[in-house]
Amino acid sequence: MEGWVSVTLPDVWGTRWPSHDGAVWYQVRWQSACPDSGVHAVAVSHLTMAGSVFINDTLLWRDARLEEPFSRSWNMPRYWVLPEAALQDERENTLWFRVTGMPHDVLGLGTVDIGPPSTIWSIHARQVWQKRNLFKFNLSVSLVLGCLFLMLWSVQRSEKAYGWYAMASLCWALFAYTMLATSPWPFANSADWNRAAMLVLAFYCSAFCLFVWRFSGQQNPRLTRLLWGITLLLATVIWWVPDERLTQLLMIVVTGYALVFMLNCAQFQLYAWRDRRRHNVLLAMCLLFFLAVALHDVLLVSGLIGGEHVFSPVTSPIAMIFMFLIVADRFAGNLRRIKAFSSELQNAVDTSREELTRTLEHQHRLETRNVRLTERLKLSHDLHDSLGSSLMRSITIVEHSGAPLENTRFLSMLKELRDDLRQIIDNTGTTVVTHATPSAWLAPLRHRFVRLFEELGLTSSWQVPRDWPWLPSSVSLLALTRFVEEALTNAIKHSRGDHFEVRLQADDNGDLHLHVCDNGIGFDCAVADSGSGVGLRSMRARIDRIGGHLTIRSEPGKTWLGVQLGKNPSVEDSGSTSVNH
Repeated sequence: MEGWVSVTLPDVWGTRWPSHDGAVWYQVRWQSACPDSGVHAVAVSHLTMAGSVFINDTLLWRDARLEEPFSRSWNMPRYWVLPEAALQDERENTLWFRVTGMPHDVLGLGTVDIGPPSTIWSIHARQVWQKRNLFKFNLSVSLVLGCLFLMLWSVQRSEKAYGWYAMASLCWALFAYTMLATSPWPFANSADWNRAAMLVLAFYCSAFCLFVWRFSGQQNPRLTRLLWGITLLLATVIWWVPDERLTQLLMIVVTGYALVFMLNCAQFQLYAWRDRRRHNVLLAMCLLFFLAVALHDVLLVSGLIGGEHVFSPVTSPIAMIFMFLIVADRFAGNLRRIKAFSSELQNAVDTSREELTRTLEHQHRLETRNVRLTERLKLSHDLHDSLGSSLMRSITIVEHSGAPLENTRFLSMLKELRDDLRQIIDNTGTTVVTHATPSAWLAPLRHRFVRLFEELGLTSSWQVPRDWPWLPSSVSLLALTRFVEEALTNAIKHSRGDHFEVRLQADDNGDLHLHVCDNGIGFDCAVADSGSGVGLRSMRARIDRIGGHLTIRSEPGKTWLGVQLGKNPSVEDSGSTSVNH
C-alpha cells in the first residue's frame, strides 16, 4: 500500500513491518548482459517461511503449504533452470517472490543469484552444504555422542557428567533436526513447532551446564535448582502463552539461554585457569570455541553484524574431537590409577599371604597340639572307664576273697583286663561296631558285672527293650557302655548298696533313656556339680560329645543316674547336666 521499498538481500521484513500479518512480494528485475548468453539458472538461499516463485508471468515453483501449517523453506536452498520460453530476450526480466509465514517467524528472503547454470550450481551446492549437509552431519555426530555417553553412563552410574552430556547431545540433535525439517509435523501449526524447538534449546543449555559443573567437580546446588526450576516453569508457560505474545517470549528465551550458555563457558575459563588438570584444560579449550561461535551467531541473528551463515553446525564435530581427547585422557588417567592400585594391592596381597602363612602354621601347630591333648584325654577317659573299671572289679574280688585265688580265676581276671585293653586300642582306630539289638549290646557288660555281683553277694536287675527304636551309632553305644561301666563301678566302690538296677527304654518321642540306680548311702551332688570327680567328669564329657543329657539325683537310700539321647543329637546344642539332691 505504501509502494515498493528497495532492499538488500538477504532481507527480513518482520522488523520493517512488525504488525503485518500476511504475504510480502519481492521483485528482482534483471537483464542479461549478453542477449545470446543462452540458458540461465537461479539459486535462492532460503525463503522464510514459505512462498512461491514466478519468472515474469510464469509460475516457476511453490511450496506445498502456503497456509498454516506452513511449509518450512527457511533453511532449504533452491535451484532452478529458467525456461527459455518464459524469458524476454532483449527486455528486462522479473523474478517474483511471494513470501508468507507467521509473525513469530523471522520472515524474509535470502540471497538470489542468477547466471549460467554451471556457475549457479556451484553456488547452490555450497549453500546446500552449509544449510543442509552440515546440519545432517551435526545431527549424526550428536546422536552418536549422545548414545555413546548414554551407554557409558548406564554402565557407570556414578559418572553423572556422562549422563548430562548424553542428554545435552540428544537435545542438540533434536535442535539440529528443527533446522532440517520441511514441515511442522507432528505439530498442527508453526507456533507449536517453535514452542517445542525453544524448549529443546532450553533443555540443551541446562543439561550442558550440568555436564560442565559435574565434569569439573563444581558444586553449584543452588544454581542447579534455580536453572532447572526456570526451565520447568518455562516448559509450562510456553504452551499457554497466546500466539500474539509468542514472538516476545521466544526472543526472551533465545536471548536468555544464549546468555546462560556463554556465561557458563566464560566462567569455566577462570575455573580451568585455577584448576589446571589436563581434562579441565581440554574442556576449557572446547568451551572457548563454543563461546566464540555462540557470540558470533547471536550477533548475526540480532543483526548487529553482517553475514548469512551461522557457525553452530560446526560445533558438534569440534565437540566430538575434544570429547574424544577428554575421555581418552580420563581413561588413560584411570588406567594409571588402576595400575598403581594393582601394584599396591599386589604388595598388600603378598604381605597378607605371608602373614596368613605364618598364622596358618601357628594354627596348625596349635591344632596338632590340641589333637594330641584330645587323644590323650580320650585315652585317659577310656583307660579310666574301661581298664580302670576292670581293675576295680578285680581288686574288689581279691578283697572279698577269703582264700588265695586259684590260678584259673586269676588268669580269667588277667584275660578280662587284656580284653578291655584290646577294646580300647580297637576303639581308637576306625573300626565301626554296631549291635543289632539292645540285648546284644548290653550282654558282655551284663555278663561281667553279674558274675562280680554274685561273687560279692549283691543283686542286680537288667531291663532292656527287644529292639532299638532307632539304631545308635557305634560312638554313641561306646559312650553309653562307658557310662554304665563307670556308674556301676562307682556304685560298687562307694555306695555300700546291695542292689543295682540298669534300665534302657524309649519314650513316645523315640528318645532313649538309660538309667543306673543303687540303694546305697548316696553322695553330695555338689561334687557332681563342681566336676571335681574324675569319673563324673569323664562321664559328663562322654555324654556331652554324643549330644546326650545327663541327670544325677542322689539321696540316702537311692542314687539315680540317667542319660537321655535323641535320634538326631546335635553336639553343639547338647551337654546340659542337671543335678538334684
